[in-house]
Amino acid sequence: MGDPISVTGTAVGVISLGIQVTQSLVSFYNSYKGQNSDLAHITDTLNSLLEVFQSLKKTLSDRNFRADEQGLVKNIETSIQNCDDLIYELQDEVQKFTRTSLGETVAIIKRAGRRATYPFRQSTLQKLDEDIQDIRSNISSALDALQLNDNKKIQDDITETKDLLDLVRTSQVSFELRGWLKAPDTFIDHHAACAKKQPGSGAWLVKSDRFSR
Repeated sequence: MGDPISVTGTAVGVISLGIQVTQSLVSFYNSYKGQNSDLAHITDTLNSLLEVFQSLKKTLSDRNFRADEQGLVKNIETSIQNCDDLIYELQDEVQKFTRTSLGETVAIIKRAGRRATYPFRQSTLQKLDEDIQDIRSNISSALDALQLNDNKKIQDDITETKDLLDLVRTSQVSFELRGWLKAPDTFIDHHAACAKKQPGSGAWLVKSDRFSR
């Protein structure tokens, strides 16, 4: 079957960066989550994306791909690489957010109002939400490909096991039929009959005058 293969380090690195960036965004927006429904939505969306990232990373870490699964590995890598630019966009957002301390951000909000402040502008939140949805779609595609492949493998294993059991059952029936139809062993039957014979059995017949004649 060949040596097992794995997803490239580049793809795994993209996932790790995605987790790091998403955690930073969650931490930032979580501080303001209860004060605005839009922020609550974006925070919940980020948490959902973080769970998807972590699920894929764990799955890839625990999984050994067979040599005949190169197509599956390629599809997963493509889905992850499609997120590359989007994750770097999120990273840029994190860097912009962290240039200003929490105290300075609060001061700006008080002066200009929350919706006029960069991290909370409707356009910023909308673009962030779009990026998150695109990333999640690609990562979910990778997870779906893994799930479909595993389901197919399980189904194939079940079918293979069933065929094997049918073969064993057929072989057993065939063996029993051959045993039942097999001609008896006359040598064994003769010795078995002799062993049951009582001394003098049949002597009256072979010693009679009629038998002698």
